[in-house]
Amino acid sequence: MQTMTETVCVWTDDQQPVRLVWRGQRFTVTDTPTPVRGYLGAPELTHPLEPLWGWRFQGTNDRGDSFVFDVRTGAGHAWQLVAVYD
Repeated sequence: MQTMTETVCVWTDDQQPVRLVWRGQRFTVTDTPTPVRGYLGAPELTHPLEPLWGWRFQGTNDRGDSFVFDVRTGAGHAWQLVAVYD
């Protein structure tokens, strides 16, 4: 796993990722994206909110190379790549 914070281009359909461009390569989402959720609020809350934090999905490029990507929206709604699993 590589952790990072890189700005990437992500295309969505119905708010789910369908394509990503990372380091000049285009990856098509080849599985069902999984929402990554996190807890918001103080620990003493009995039912904290679970906002959508980002997405995890497998992407495959034209050469057949596949990776699992963790992405989230950052400042100005730009997409950020935060982890890559090979």
